[in-house]
Amino acid sequence: YPSLKYVHKSNEGKSSAVNLALDLVIGEYVWIMDDDDLALPDMLQRLVEALNSNDVYGFSYGSRVKCISNPDALAELRGSEVPLPKVTPEELFPRLLESMCITQPAMLVRTSCIETVGKFDETLIRSQDYEFILRLARKYLGVPISGPALLQRVHPDTRGTSSAPIPTSGREDAWLKFNQKIFRKIRRELGLHEYLPGAKESDVLDPLLLRRAYFQRMHVMAKKELEEEVIYDFKNALDASQTDLHRTERDLLSKSVLGSHAFRRITRTRKLHAAMNEHCSRKTRLVIAKSLLKGLYWRILRHRGKFGSELREGFSLALSVLRIIH
Repeated sequence: YPSLKYVHKSNEGKSSAVNLALDLVIGEYVWIMDDDDLALPDMLQRLVEALNSNDVYGFSYGSRVKCISNPDALAELRGSEVPLPKVTPEELFPRLLESMCITQPAMLVRTSCIETVGKFDETLIRSQDYEFILRLARKYLGVPISGPALLQRVHPDTRGTSSAPIPTSGREDAWLKFNQKIFRKIRRELGLHEYLPGAKESDVLDPLLLRRAYFQRMHVMAKKELEEEVIYDFKNALDASQTDLHRTERDLLSKSVLGSHAFRRITRTRKLHAAMNEHCSRKTRLVIAKSLLKGLYWRILRHRGKFGSELREGFSLALSVLRIIH
């Protein structure tokens, strides 16, 4: 392959390697491919066509199929396609704040956009692609392609850098640690309106929209297990408006119970109970309690294989919910 240029460097992490390559880019588009994934044959063609369809888009992206590798290193499919979020281009960034719902190897980015938002953060050895995608999606719109673009291989190898290796058993803890670092910074930088789909800086948030924004940010911080930030936003949401909770807000409470250990712990704290007693009518506390129990029900269904531990946690949460009501 005479048109390919191979560059070698010591293992100082993904960010360091990607940034070295970005300095050598001369083309209009950038595709950053991970070493363990497999692109489907027509992936790049579809991503290019999507970007060429409209200059307003800064990047294109596709879905993935998770798989594992056989001993002969050939990919073996496992499971089905991980669907992309059903959002408009303007709604993608708030959705990404909740979770990394698109994957970097299935993206094609305009070189000019990377020059504007900056390269990868070399202080991160996990979630560096997530942080980069968030900066990109905050500034530019993305366009999805239909159908899977990538086979995402899952393997047990050690990740990280030579000086700070991350074994398979430590991946989840490392992701959480670096996600918390990223989102504490994001919280300082983002305006509250940016957590709402379609909201602009010039928009004046009325009490209902303000409450929705606080609930939305609360949910984002709960997903990253940031307890103090969650309590702060929950109390401010209750202060913003005393009207009945909207269905979207009730769903955010349910989803927070479903996906966050921190939020389930928080619901059992006296600090939160005191805040609800001070700021909520009994009717509102009942609505909150029902939303929390709905999330608990979803969680038990999702984790049927761990029914015993989930039931014990659920019983403790249910007692807390009774205290909320009374």
